[in-house]
Parts: sequence; C-alpha cells; structure tokens
Amino acid sequence: MEVRQILQLMLSVNLKKYILVFPTRSIILSVFPKKKDLLSQWRGYADNGKGVSIGFRFDLLYDIIGIPSKSHGVNQAVGQAPTASTFILGYENIIYDTGGIKAIIEQILKDNGTSELDAMSVKELATTIKNESFAEEHETRITYTPDNPHQTDPNEIIDKSLNRLSEQKYRISDNRMVPYFELDYSNQTNSLFVPEIVLGPKCKLDKNVVEEFLRSNQFDSTKVSKSKSSYR
Repeated sequence: MEVRQILQLMLSVNLKKYILVFPTRSIILSVFPKKKDLLSQWRGYADNGKGVSIGFRFDLLYDIIGIPSKSHGVNQAVGQAPTASTFILGYENIIYDTGGIKAIIEQILKDNGTSELDAMSVKELATTIKNESFAEEHETRITYTPDNPHQTDPNEIIDKSLNRLSEQKYRISDNRMVPYFELDYSNQTNSLFVPEIVLGPKCKLDKNVVEEFLRSNQFDSTKVSKSKSSYR
C-alpha cells in the first residue's frame, strides 16, 4: 500500500483540511545510504559509477558535529517503533514499511489532541518515509524543519547544530527555483568522522593521488578502496 493511500484511510476530513492550510516545511539537508557499495546508488547518484562514496560515522555525528538524532534513542534495527520528531534539526532513518508508517501516524493522533498539531506533525513526515521499493538503500537523512510545532523553547542541543547552518540560499534545478541550506561538516577529527572513501566502479581517479589529497587536508588515516560492484 502506498504512503498516500495510508494517509487517506487514517486521516479525518477535518485533519486533511488543516494539512492543506499549514505551510510547514521540511527541508532535506543531506542523504546517506547505509551501504557503501551498492550498484543502484552508483548508477543513480554517482555519475553512473564515475564518482566516489564517502563514508561517515553516524554514531559520532552528535559528538563531533552536534547534529542530534530525531529518533530519541529508538533502535529501529531491533524493531522498536519510531516516534514523531520533535527536533527542528537532526537525523533519522527512513521508514519503508507500511506498519511503521501507520504506527507513527497513530502515535501522532493519540498524543497531540488538536487537529492543528496533528496536521503539522503529519506534514513533517514527508521527509522521513519512502516507498518500500527503495528499501535496499537503507537511507538516513538530515532534515531541517523551521516550523516544527513541537519545539518552541530554546534548546542548547539545537542551538549548537543551527550554528552550522547557512542562511537560506537558492538554486535552479530542472527549470525550478529550489531553496536550500548549507551544513558545515568541518571538525578537528577528520579521519575519525570520515574513515573511508570508496572509488566507484567507473571512477578514473588514481587511488594514490586521492590518498595524497586526503593527507594534505588532514584526513591522514582515511582508507581509500575500489568498488567491488560490476556493471557486467
């Protein structure tokens, strides 16, 4: 069942009305698949295999960069149901199964108590759910929700991460103007945060030259390897 069909079945007419009214925005800042060497990813996102895959340590994302998890300690890997996000900026695992999506919507409708908050919370889910046909990506996203209804008070964690966010900028893509933000990933522990880079199956970069480049930019122990994927 499609996500859109689930929403149609679960949401009341009144709630659908509020969803259309509220201008809540959720902006995807960065997208990270959990598999470092997946052929579909090389084809779709790395210049048909000519690019590289940069590996990040997500378990250190908060300690090094200050970006918190939006899942509040929920371990989706062992089947715990995620909850509605309350952080304005953070990372979370994408949900592909319909059961997980239903569980989140049910929790929203149970907890908030008003159609306004329900509508804004459901709209925020747009960046955290995806069709199950993309499940092999095992994707994690960093998202920014400026109008998050749950967070109205000052928060030291969020203030720290927002300092890494640029002012809103704009770019042209496919004849459309798209707003975006730049997120600063610079830190003092480069190789700890970026332990590995994989060269794509069609990548023409010389491994030794890439290693020299990394060392010259203080990525002294970042490992460089060649993709094991094949186009044949």
